[in-house]
Amino acid sequence: MRRLIAMGCILIAVIAALVTVPMAWVATHVADEDGYVSFSAPLGSDHELQSAFAAYLSDELVREYHLPSAVQPAAAVAITRASRTASNAPGYTKAWEETQRRSHRLVFGQDAKQDRLAVDVGPLATFTVTHVVNLPVTLPTINGSLIVAVNAGPESGAIDQVKATPHRSRIGLIVIAVAALGALIFAKRRSNVLVWLGVGAIVVAGVLRLASSHLVPSILDRTEAPSPFARTLQKLLADRASDSLGTWLLWIAIGGAVALAAGVLLRTASGRPSPQA
Repeated sequence: MRRLIAMGCILIAVIAALVTVPMAWVATHVADEDGYVSFSAPLGSDHELQSAFAAYLSDELVREYHLPSAVQPAAAVAITRASRTASNAPGYTKAWEETQRRSHRLVFGQDAKQDRLAVDVGPLATFTVTHVVNLPVTLPTINGSLIVAVNAGPESGAIDQVKATPHRSRIGLIVIAVAALGALIFAKRRSNVLVWLGVGAIVVAGVLRLASSHLVPSILDRTEAPSPFARTLQKLLADRASDSLGTWLLWIAIGGAVALAAGVLLRTASGRPSPQA
C-alpha cells in the first residue's frame, strides 16, 4: 500500500508540473509587469521590429497627423534610420521600457478595459520622432498614447486567464511540493523516489518542449494580425517566449537528471538495486 501511495504521489506531481510550469512562466513573464518589461527588453534592439515600427509610424503620421503623402517614402526611410540610431541614444531604453509598462497596464492593469492584446507605442513614437533629421517638413509631436492592436479579434477570455495565472501557479506549486513530499514519506526507499521524480522532471521538460514547439507556431498561424507591425511583433514575442520557456525547461531537465543520478547513487550505495518505490 505504501508503495502504491508513493507512486500515486509521484504521478500527481508529474501531472501537476505539466500544468503548472507553463502557468508559472506566464505568471512570471506576462502577468507580472516587471517580469514582462524584463522579458520584452531584448526586442527593443531588434532591427526587424524597428523597421516594421518605422513603417507603421510613418503611415500613422500620414493618416492621423496629415503628413503629406508625397513625403511618406522619405519619412519611412528617415524614421527607420532614426529608429536604429535612436536605439543607441540616451533615453531610448527608458522610452522602450515606458512603452512596455504602458502596454502591460493597458491590457493587464487593474483598470484595463482592453478586450484584445494591444501596445501603447506613444513613448517610443515620441522619442523616435525627435531623432528624425533631413526631412523637408517638420514631423508632428506625438503626445499621449498611440494604441496599436496586436490581434484583430477579442481576447477577453484569454486575458482573464493570464491574470489568473499567479494564483493558479501558486496552487500548482503547492500540489507539486506536497505530492513530492508525500512520495518521500510513504516510500520504502527514498532513493527510488528521487529516481522517479528525476525521470518525471525530464519527461515534463521533454513533453512541454515538444508541445510548445508545435503549439506556438500553430497559434501564431491562426492569429489574425491587423497590420504588418502587429504581425512582426506577434512573431518576435512568440519566438522570445519559446526561447525563454525553453531555458526554463532545460533547467528542469538538468534538475531531473541530478535527482535521477542522486537516486541511483544512493540506491547503489545502500546495496538495493530495486527500481520500485
